[in-house]
Amino acid sequence: MRHNFYPQFIKDIISTGSGRLVNIISGFFVFLIIVRFIPKEQLAAFILIQLIAYFFMVLSDLLVSDTAVIKLIISTEGKDKIKVVNTALGFKLLFGVFLSIIILLAKPFILYLFQSRQLSQLFGYIPLYFLFFSFRPFFREVLKGFYRYREIGISEIIYGLLYLLFTVILLIIFKKGVIGLVYAGFLSLTAMVTYQYLSIPFKKRIDFNFVLFRKIFRTGFLFGLDQFFIFVYEKTDKFMIGAMLSPIGLVYYEAASKIPKNSFQMYESFKNVFLPNMLNLFAQKKYREVTEVLNNSLRLITLAAIFAAFITLLFQEDIVRILFSQRYLASAPVLPLLMFVLSFRFVQSIFRMLLIVLGQSNKMLKLGIINAVANITGNFIMIPLFGFIGAAYAGIFSYILTNLFSVRILKKSGIDLQVSQYIKPILVFVISAFLFLIIKPETVMVKLILVVVFVLLCLLLSIIRKNDIFYLFESIKSSG
Repeated sequence: MRHNFYPQFIKDIISTGSGRLVNIISGFFVFLIIVRFIPKEQLAAFILIQLIAYFFMVLSDLLVSDTAVIKLIISTEGKDKIKVVNTALGFKLLFGVFLSIIILLAKPFILYLFQSRQLSQLFGYIPLYFLFFSFRPFFREVLKGFYRYREIGISEIIYGLLYLLFTVILLIIFKKGVIGLVYAGFLSLTAMVTYQYLSIPFKKRIDFNFVLFRKIFRTGFLFGLDQFFIFVYEKTDKFMIGAMLSPIGLVYYEAASKIPKNSFQMYESFKNVFLPNMLNLFAQKKYREVTEVLNNSLRLITLAAIFAAFITLLFQEDIVRILFSQRYLASAPVLPLLMFVLSFRFVQSIFRMLLIVLGQSNKMLKLGIINAVANITGNFIMIPLFGFIGAAYAGIFSYILTNLFSVRILKKSGIDLQVSQYIKPILVFVISAFLFLIIKPETVMVKLILVVVFVLLCLLLSIIRKNDIFYLFESIKSSG
């Protein structure tokens, strides 16, 4: 690999990751406040508002795919880039208004499905959340297309800090309850989306170029469909817990999924850099660099996720007790399982981006269908048997199955995919978890010894390398 590419690659991740890190930290503090000031029934209603808004956001992406927009921006020149953004902006707004009306018309069905009095009282806020959920990733993808990583990071900082500030003011000071939480999210999203819009480096206007829209639609429909199936296998578990169990079960599961969710948000910083750079490398036919970035990314991303999963396994009850209070201790057993699922989510996400680079979106869609069907089937079986913990078992099953199909497809594509790069960290986790189950450590000292064993196994299997540390410090130094 070119000597100057890898450090720059990491530097760009740090640029976007700093904002994402602030967002994650502030998000944790927000949730710490929420679980102490919002009753579980009200919190369940707020979670459902976000899930429903996210579902309609995915439907909007079927028509104007954010991935298609960045792909067209990168592949066009000059003023054509501006035309792509303005046309996508116009139709995104048009479909957003249309789907907002659909949300309001679907109110009786949605309330029948979830049987929540609190949701009924807050239903009118769903269209607003949907619109902001739609434009937040859209503007982020536009900024990515123009390599505005710094602005992406700043927008994350704005959202995170304001969300925390408004939550403190409305929940702690004015004691507004769940309605205060709704407004805290709404106001912070407004500020974030406004900054993103103003940061796009040209004059924006709403355009309805039907010829260009057809191109955006044809380019992005498969990406949008893939996002729909991603939603199915990443969010259906919460829908099914809310419908099959109770709002309280949904709140416990949401608490346990908070750390994996924020970790995946941090991973978005990696995605913001990985996809545009891989597209450029592949377009320049630098296949050796493509392969090296791919395999190093698989190794390091999986290592980070697996290490976090092992830490949560060791200290699951302590983490839940400190972050969410004793009242949420029932969510502790599912936390390490969801972190283990997260490692497969990372790998599968890299595989999806690689298929975009290779121009094989149809295969990406097939994998999404496999994962969605496996996940829904698993949830139908596991949730009645094991409660909300069953959703984590279903996730492990569906991702392992999808991973097997993914490797087979990528091997046929001629990519030098080294499966061992992410299998070895998973193997280290399995060995370490087995030791944990046998020893059943109760003291911090014994748990720290198991952490040392984990790290030594990673060094022994060359999962951690000297060059990784060197490039990381060089990139941090140049960023400063």
